[in-house]
Amino acid sequence: MKESKNIMKIICKQCHKEFEITASEIEYFRSKNLNIPKRCKNCREINRRINNPDNYNSAESKIINYKTIIIILCLIIVAILIVAGTAIYVLSPEDNSHTDNSAVMTHTQQTTSTVQTETFTTTEQTTSVKTTKTIKTPEQVTTTQPVIQTAQAEVITYYLNTYRKKFHKPDCDSVTQMNSKNRKAFYGTRDEAIAQGYSPCGNCNP
Repeated sequence: MKESKNIMKIICKQCHKEFEITASEIEYFRSKNLNIPKRCKNCREINRRINNPDNYNSAESKIINYKTIIIILCLIIVAILIVAGTAIYVLSPEDNSHTDNSAVMTHTQQTTSTVQTETFTTTEQTTSVKTTKTIKTPEQVTTTQPVIQTAQAEVITYYLNTYRKKFHKPDCDSVTQMNSKNRKAFYGTRDEAIAQGYSPCGNCNP
């Protein structure tokens, strides 16, 4: 044992290695009426574990329990975030709007094909009627030069709102405010538009 002003050097009784004790530690032991330790800190710690295994096992088990609880809480939070994100994606209005747009486009295509078919039929009927009227008597056939009847250019009679199922006059203010995806030109009559399931606009009263 060697003692200096601030540090005391002692040979460990157990491991036979030299260790140091500071002056403050010496004062602490003396204030508690304790003998100055003859073993180093490592040996003292080993002896405590051997003599009191229950205390160390309980402390280690508490640390393990705390870690387990923290891991479980983290897993629960991650699961909640995943479920919330999935619910937001499923209930997103973009998907609903996409579905509505696809349905409107399908209905618009069907309506367009129906309108074109009816317009073509009406044009053929008009042409045949005009031809019948021009051929009245044999005298007119011999004296009049042959005239080729042509169908008049198609004129837009109404604009359809395929989303709201309304039809408007071409100069109606609602036509300019209408979404281009929902606006469709119509060449038929008022009764034909109503027969296709459209109702007249309340502003322009077509």
